[in-house]
Amino acid sequence: MKDFHKVRKGVTEVQSYQDGFKVFHNFVRKSARQKLTPAEKCGIGVNGNRWNTLLLNSLNNQKVLENQCQKKI
Repeated sequence: MKDFHKVRKGVTEVQSYQDGFKVFHNFVRKSARQKLTPAEKCGIGVNGNRWNTLLLNSLNNQKVLENQCQKKI
């Protein structure tokens, strides 16, 4: 238990931490047996560097949403 809490020391926003871990588990971390992520098992693959691709996609989506909001105003 001590090691479990030591790693999470300083985390103040639990929901953000949990959301980030879900993304890590589903898109980045490969299982030991099948060498696939849960997303790849479902047919949602991320090509190349998975971290970089996910970060760039999230930035692009934010820009698209901002542009859509500005057009509505």
